Amino acid sequence: MGRWLPLLTLFVAVVSSNSAASYDPLGNYGKAARYAFDKQNLVTLGLGASSILIARQFDGDFRTAHVHQNRLNGNEKIFNDYIGTGVPGVMLGAGFWLYGAVYEKNYAVEAGQAQLEALLATGILTSALKGLVGRERPDGSDRFSFPSGHTSTVSASAMTLAEFYGWKVGVPAFAIVGLTGFSRVLKDRHWLSDVVGGATLGILVGHAVARAHLDTIEGVESSISFVPLLDSEGGRLLILYRF
Repeated sequence: MGRWLPLLTLFVAVVSSNSAASYDPLGNYGKAARYAFDKQNLVTLGLGASSILIARQFDGDFRTAHVHQNRLNGNEKIFNDYIGTGVPGVMLGAGFWLYGAVYEKNYAVEAGQAQLEALLATGILTSALKGLVGRERPDGSDRFSFPSGHTSTVSASAMTLAEFYGWKVGVPAFAIVGLTGFSRVLKDRHWLSDVVGGATLGILVGHAVARAHLDTIEGVESSISFVPLLDSEGGRLLILYRF
């Protein structure tokens, strides 16, 4: 994760500076904060927390059954060394953004921006949690096991895609999440509960960031409207607040 996070931060900063009026990442994060604990994310958080607690009960048995086993016919290397690093997600986000800018397709631009912002936020939160929790990896290499960064990264990408393009895209994207998480267990870099925690975090962030951008597309903004009403009882002023 440390390999791509500085590059992603630099990319967002450069693009932002070159399109000052059209891109406001801090404003987008502010909008995303409104969705951090909306109904969908609260359900996700509850299910995720419960799943983490359940998975912890099987961490040891799951590791014993699968660690260093050739369950994916050697393909786990793809998920460990490439897909889970965040590089494909950054390329995907940049590709959407570039395509939308060139062909004037605002939906693709917003999808690309949401993808990159979700990855950046997920990377920062994952790193912070790793430091706070300090859980030892199953292979004993360090104390940055929880949550799985590979899994949180891919989950953020998958959730963003699902929000923008529906579950026809989301289902295969989350299949990749599952394979990435499983690959981390096979390599003995994470416990099962680390993977579940990473998936939960990525889904939470991906939803919040994507909804912020989708609201921009749909024109949903916080605003106050004043509507005058005239009827048999006289005149009234109706105040509507949208948030």
